[in-house]
Amino acid sequence: MKITKQIRHMIAVAALISLISAAAFSVSADTPEAIGTTDPESFIRVGLFYGSSGVGEVVLTGAQGYALEVEGYEEETVVIDVPTLTLNAENGSLHVSTAFGGEVASAQTGVKIRIFPADSGEIISVNGVPYRGGYEFYADAANTITVINVLDIEGYLRGVLPSEVYTSWHMEALKAAAVAARTYALKNAVASSHSASGFDVCATTHCQMYSGIAKENERTNDAILQTAGLVVKYEGELAMTPYHSSGGGYTESASSAWGGNPALYPYLTTVFTPYEDYRNVPGGKWESMIAPDSLTDFIPSSYASKLNGGIADITYDRAPSGYIHSMTVTDGEGGTQTFTTSSAVRSFFGTLVRSANFGIAKTHLPSDTASPAVRVISAEGEYDLTGIDGYSVLSADGEKSYAGFTEVLVFDGQGYGHGVGLSQFGARCMADAGFTYEEILGTYFPGTVIEPLFAASETDAADSSVTDDKE
Repeated sequence: MKITKQIRHMIAVAALISLISAAAFSVSADTPEAIGTTDPESFIRVGLFYGSSGVGEVVLTGAQGYALEVEGYEEETVVIDVPTLTLNAENGSLHVSTAFGGEVASAQTGVKIRIFPADSGEIISVNGVPYRGGYEFYADAANTITVINVLDIEGYLRGVLPSEVYTSWHMEALKAAAVAARTYALKNAVASSHSASGFDVCATTHCQMYSGIAKENERTNDAILQTAGLVVKYEGELAMTPYHSSGGGYTESASSAWGGNPALYPYLTTVFTPYEDYRNVPGGKWESMIAPDSLTDFIPSSYASKLNGGIADITYDRAPSGYIHSMTVTDGEGGTQTFTTSSAVRSFFGTLVRSANFGIAKTHLPSDTASPAVRVISAEGEYDLTGIDGYSVLSADGEKSYAGFTEVLVFDGQGYGHGVGLSQFGARCMADAGFTYEEILGTYFPGTVIEPLFAASETDAADSSVTDDKE
């Protein structure tokens, strides 16, 4: 691994690459010192591209140049005064070059190259998409580049909140969402499932949807600013604060949704939420109907591949809250699959259901083939046979049968999502009814308190730029 220590004078393009000290980098780059806080808990690493979403090339664009260093390399940090840098992976190594082909740094497989704005107030775009803060990059043996956005938690939230809630909502609902999202990110960073990949949270709904600067909004920025540094705690520790779209009148407990010891998260329990008008929110009340023999078409292959001869029977236990906590599916050959969490139940049915808060019923609908009416002459006289009870007609073309009713399965449910923790639409309904964000969070996370984690950054208070709105 190396940093090229040459000063290249490119007269034709007036580009200059110069070297400065590492001390200068720590101030000018978007490090904790530069953004107004030295608390490491306020910094977060977001995986933008990794694994199957990793990329083969990255193009960085920034108006004021870049500060660059290689992980574990003791040479001086480099400031590169060019508008564009390109990163490529080749033979398992990562290479950084200018737009004119001059290589400025390289690193072996798995070794990170860190690139931040030379001026902490500037923005660097990755493949045309702007994000706050700086980046870490590394290549694997397959020449795939992992891209990690490194920034302050408050800046991160600006790219999260407008992707998770409607910016037009009541400010108390937005503030509740901001505190929950901040706590969720910081809690997950402590023991991240992505730590092996070098970051704390991903940029998808698996963690929290993060869109960078493109979706930042004045109202959600204001909600973040008004709650700056505030988190949900339980007995002095960061709480786990998952959230979902709507619960259908009740939330689900963490242990029933995902398994585990209920004592670990006593505040993630089943909560009655009478203020949530779930029947009048998107996806809050839903119904799916399907022919029994088409059911396996909707089941993910990981489950369907274990079913022999289709599905013969489904039995389940539904909790008083409405969520299905256990279910057994019997296939045509007598084999069974048993599910013991509501999350697994929801996963089994795929897109047929929006939550595990549902019931299944069998009913019959008039068949599409029941409409032809036949005039019948019998000893009792003439009458029309409509096919409701089914009939067969013998003609020169052969015998045709008409069924009266078709059997269907009806999935009748409410709520959207896993149901654990904060209901986003429930928070909106409570805010509209006059509740504060503290009362909203106290309802959905009973027994918790809201406390500051770290001092609010002056940089965050000074910058509340807006790019677009979400209706």
